[in-house]
Amino acid sequence: MNVLPRSRCARVLLAALLLALGAVSATATANAAGESWQFAPAQAPSPPPGAQPSSFPAPLGKVGQIAFWSPNRGVLITAGNGLVPAGVYSYDGASWHQLSTVCGGHEGRIAWASPEEFWTISDQRPGQAIASGEEGARLWDVSLCHFAAGKVVGSYAMPLEEPDSYRPMDAAACEGPQDCWFGGQLGEGENSGAFHLYWNGSALSTVYAPQDHAIASMAVDQGQIYESVQLAPGDSYADETPSSPLLLHTIVASDPEDMFHSLFPDDTQNPGCGGFCPPLPEYGIAPGGETVAPDTLGGLALSSDWGPSGEGPAQPQLWAIAGAGSNAPPAGQGSAHPIALRYFNEEWTQIVPNLTSFQAGEEPTGVAAVPGQAAAWVTIASQDDLAHLDLLSSSDGGKSWSVAQRVELGPEQEVGPRGQAGPIACPAAGECWLATSQGWLFHLSDGTAVPPDTDPFFDGGDGVITYRPPDNGVPEAPPFQPPEDDSLANQQPPTEPPPPQPVVEVKKPKPKKRKPLVEHVHSAVARASTRGGAGDDVLELSFLLTAKARVELIASGYGHVLAHTSRSVLRQGTHTLRLTLDPSRWPTKLNLQAKRVSG
Repeated sequence: MNVLPRSRCARVLLAALLLALGAVSATATANAAGESWQFAPAQAPSPPPGAQPSSFPAPLGKVGQIAFWSPNRGVLITAGNGLVPAGVYSYDGASWHQLSTVCGGHEGRIAWASPEEFWTISDQRPGQAIASGEEGARLWDVSLCHFAAGKVVGSYAMPLEEPDSYRPMDAAACEGPQDCWFGGQLGEGENSGAFHLYWNGSALSTVYAPQDHAIASMAVDQGQIYESVQLAPGDSYADETPSSPLLLHTIVASDPEDMFHSLFPDDTQNPGCGGFCPPLPEYGIAPGGETVAPDTLGGLALSSDWGPSGEGPAQPQLWAIAGAGSNAPPAGQGSAHPIALRYFNEEWTQIVPNLTSFQAGEEPTGVAAVPGQAAAWVTIASQDDLAHLDLLSSSDGGKSWSVAQRVELGPEQEVGPRGQAGPIACPAAGECWLATSQGWLFHLSDGTAVPPDTDPFFDGGDGVITYRPPDNGVPEAPPFQPPEDDSLANQQPPTEPPPPQPVVEVKKPKPKKRKPLVEHVHSAVARASTRGGAGDDVLELSFLLTAKARVELIASGYGHVLAHTSRSVLRQGTHTLRLTLDPSRWPTKLNLQAKRVSG
């Protein structure tokens, strides 16, 4: 071994080496192709009329998912925050801007069905009376919205706490406009099994899959929908069959008798393996030498570079990764290691931990396949409010793998901590987007300009969508007729009025008859007695506006205003206003105030 002498020359060489190492660290977010991660927040929402737009970017709140039809056409769904309403944002190749102020979701999901059509798993709208009287009942991720032709064309929800109520959903995928699936938690009672909603192009139906595992993720690869499931303590592995598989399987809508097919079924070479058949997945051995308990693995997150349009690389890839879940191992068994699987050229390969591994303590949470490359970006859980990412890649056609890059987003972009890594998507090689837990966006780009999307639905030309159609989530109540007013029954009869005075008729020109502003007014009340418990009643007033108007519904009685809606500008058409009222202080007067608004 040659020992470098302690000389000025040696010190110069050492300084050069340190400078080189510093340069490597400073460019950790860029690879050999010139790609780099940049801070690229969304535009702030449009201000109220008359107010100046904000010159500062905006965090979007919790983002559930980012999904792209093409590199210049993407959407994300957010729960919103104090500045940004819950809804959907769109990307047109230049910026992210508000698409809708409705159909947002705390853990929302997105599924593209066609270039101008997508679905969202959204929060249910508020306003429903809950039978249990529970305040703040969870409305998260239990409804669907169907976006098409520049608007929300359909909203789907059911009343809460009913046998046929929708279960919270965590996954969505479409294989075209006539084949969309949404999956979530397990059903209860008679409706046991994994909960699914299925759209066949004309109707939505509920499907309870035979497996007793909640759905974790969905993806489409080469025209096939894949879904992963979340194992739970107490799952019976010995009873698993190909029609009730473990871990990962496909959905075949054309086979109503057996829609769900195991990806790793029992076979003749490995009888009785209960769905976990070698070579995949291999769980390894716990540090203490114990057998790993499979149910300690989190649900596999799925990502494909096939693309919703059916176009993609000549040999597309599907990734499935998971870190440790929240389940504790049984006595005598250990917890699962992170796992990464890749399906390519009709063959599954276990990347982690067989061909490479993460650092100790790194737990993957999400994945985005890099289109056309043997690579995938993986989001890593962290505690330091920075977005951590690892790039898994292979330079020899998939024979060997490594963590090519480890990235911390925030300080390296000179913006400081902006939250942990959240949803990620890569619509093209060298083109990825990531949202942090705070709702800030980061963009990976190689500097190539993306052609702008000029569709008015996505570039903001059609304006912001603010209308969500009615659904069954807030059911209509039967008509309610108030009791006959007998308050004057015991009073003396009124005296006879004086005889009428002669009236001198003065002929005036007949005014031009103007169509009434409000027509077809109907009221209905959801009474607590019909819901099986006590609580407030919901008064619904439906009406037709013949012109655009500023509207407010005021309920009064006992010399006071008992309740009122917010004063809103509504367009011409049919509308419904709702007021929550105390049955013991029922209003004696309803005043629907409507004033025409020009423009």
